[in-house]
Amino acid sequence: MKVCFVCFGNICRSPTAEIVMREKVERVGLADRISVASAGVGASPGDPLDPGSAATLRSHGHSALEHSATTFGSTAFKEYDLVVVVDRLTALHVLLSAEANEDREKVQYLSKRGEVPNPWRGTEADYEEVYDLIDRACDELLVELVEQL
Repeated sequence: MKVCFVCFGNICRSPTAEIVMREKVERVGLADRISVASAGVGASPGDPLDPGSAATLRSHGHSALEHSATTFGSTAFKEYDLVVVVDRLTALHVLLSAEANEDREKVQYLSKRGEVPNPWRGTEADYEEVYDLIDRACDELLVELVEQL
């Protein structure tokens, strides 16, 4: 199962979800069955992880923070089994790039509440709120993925 988390710039939310989920998958011993990546619909390829996101991830014990932004495009649907978006604007961009119904069926929201707010250039509390939301959502998503294996 190949999963791609998608946000706008691929420097805050989607790489946070990628890092959090990858560690959860490794912790339960499923790294050989579930692979995790991230991309952005408006990413500048090569951009590093946002400093606020990196600081928040470090404060929660995450250490594998190497990241280089990549762009999500229509060809990504061929590579991934599941495309997980963080908000409506990202979903719109992703769905518009889908070339077939099978592609659209791969798209789902990370949070059952729909929106994961963008913490970019926000306060430490903004980054913490987003981290907590992503962490809980990844727990729920991991349960869903394990049921599908």
